[in-house]
Amino acid sequence: KENAQLNRINSEAVDGSYKVGDEIIITLDFTKSVKHENGTPSLTLNTGTNPKRTATYVEGYGTAKYKFKYIVQAGDNTNQLLVEDVNNNGCDWKDAKTDTSFTLKIPTDENKTLKSRNIIIDTTAPTISSIEVNSQDGAYKEGASIYFKLKFYEDVVVTNPENLKL
Repeated sequence: KENAQLNRINSEAVDGSYKVGDEIIITLDFTKSVKHENGTPSLTLNTGTNPKRTATYVEGYGTAKYKFKYIVQAGDNTNQLLVEDVNNNGCDWKDAKTDTSFTLKIPTDENKTLKSRNIIIDTTAPTISSIEVNSQDGAYKEGASIYFKLKFYEDVVVTNPENLKL
């Protein structure tokens, strides 16, 4: 019989941009049910930080799907979240049914890694690229409204425009 192996690295998160505090679940999908012994695995991620961030083990022992949790932190920024390494941290990987040990190898096929996904980590505050005055030139009295058009380097959502202060 064939040994268990890591088939795919994926995520339960939808493709898109994630900010500070967002939780991302990353999954390791195996060809068979597996277990780990004598340690707790984690994942090294490419979050643009030094030291690199890790995703912590959540669940999966005895199943074909292991889940790891990563919470976005200030300073994390990458245009494509990837798993750079699976850290065994002393654990032995075994087939859950046969108890046969195997060596965990990250898939080389990009379609079986997070490279096939579009998970962006962006914790940089948006900045204004230009300001235009949309009111006529002239003098204004106290209480008069002057309208501005702000352009940002990225999409932003203003939830309370009355409180926007320049």
